[in-house]
Amino acid sequence: MTIEELKAEAKKHGYKLTKEYPYISLAPCVCGHKKISAPMIYGGTKIPYFHRCNKCGFSSEPARTKHEAKLKWNECVENARKEKENA
Repeated sequence: MTIEELKAEAKKHGYKLTKEYPYISLAPCVCGHKKISAPMIYGGTKIPYFHRCNKCGFSSEPARTKHEAKLKWNECVENARKEKENA
């Protein structure tokens, strides 16, 4: 039995062998820079995931997972752009 067959059989019975997150692309920073870093470990202790712009230092709120961190980054960028338009 191949992996694809195993996944199909598991799906029929309502099981999930792997987490299926949709692909989320990171939005460019407010400054227009597209290189975003994702610092995760500081001083040997694990801290929450977050994204930070390499150019201007704009950063998102901390999150528990990488997936959640991407969502929060996109949300922060969107909110900052709306504030910029309203000002």
